Amino acid sequence: LYLDNNNIKEIKNIDGLINLKSLHLSSNQITIIENLNSLLKLEELYLHNNNITNIENLNLPELKSLHLSRNQILKIENLDNIPTLEEVYLHDNQIKSIENIENLHRLKKLELANNSKELSSLLNNIPIEVVKQGKLAIKGFSIINYPEQELVVYIPDENVQLFTSEKLVNACG
Repeated sequence: LYLDNNNIKEIKNIDGLINLKSLHLSSNQITIIENLNSLLKLEELYLHNNNITNIENLNLPELKSLHLSRNQILKIENLDNIPTLEEVYLHDNQIKSIENIENLHRLKKLELANNSKELSSLLNNIPIEVVKQGKLAIKGFSIINYPEQELVVYIPDENVQLFTSEKLVNACG
């Protein structure tokens, strides 16, 4: 269901769409994630370019892809009840902390480009599986998988630093 660019202010009147697999509500004026609980088969949720400040009310047991880029989100939270998540797009927000994502074992991509500068706190709780798969993208960070399976994090900054996978494991706990 495509409802992008419709000046929608709140998510409502979709209770009967119980077999819906993909919902596009991008580029609207949504401030709160709500009224999605009946969408038990939803696999893809697109809410980028809205005015959302909190990640909440996502009791979606089949959700695989969550797009929340270009919002006003400060904290990654409340994703621990969605173990099916494979991709989370949160670039261009104001994220300063990550909470309770260590049990997202299926997570393959976490996109966090253009967020706050507190990069070390962002790394603290990222599942090591995500790091090992080379699918982590944080502002200033690029993780590259070299053919010899060594992981490297590159910080393109005036203080360029390289971390091997061993240092990342230590940084990630």
